[in-house]
Amino acid sequence: MHARIYYTAESLGNLDVMHTEVYKAIHLDRKMLMDEDEIFKLFEKNGVSKEQFQAVLDHSQLKAKSIVHNA
Repeated sequence: MHARIYYTAESLGNLDVMHTEVYKAIHLDRKMLMDEDEIFKLFEKNGVSKEQFQAVLDHSQLKAKSIVHNA
């Protein structure tokens, strides 16, 4: 799931901001970020709509990148 977060942020063009937000969530707030709703809240806080988030997260090319990354 973390690879999908990375590629979603990259696709949306806010990787720099989201990298910091994800780092804080995982390392400071001790969140696992394995739940899609929890992940969306981070993106929403940074101006991403549910529709944008869902469209990118569900995109088959992004899923393929994640599979290759996790292999």
